[in-house]
Amino acid sequence: MQDISLAAGRSRNYVRSLLTEGKEPGLEAFIQLCDVLGANPMWMIYGGDEDFSAHTELLREYAKLTPEQRAGLAAVMKSMQPPG
Repeated sequence: MQDISLAAGRSRNYVRSLLTEGKEPGLEAFIQLCDVLGANPMWMIYGGDEDFSAHTELLREYAKLTPEQRAGLAAVMKSMQPPG
């Protein structure tokens, strides 16, 4: 657990705290943990046999945004939804 935590750029007890304290990783930490473990983040969320490569790249780009950028993107997307 310590090796995984450190490889993901987190404190040495990070994974242990996720497992024992019921904490959930933030998006960036989740992606870093998936990378260390060699797991596709979208597969971890949805499972199945789909090819999530395009979705995974979008998720990685989204994780790089600041909270302000994420809020702006959400506002743009909301404004594009049809009324109703």
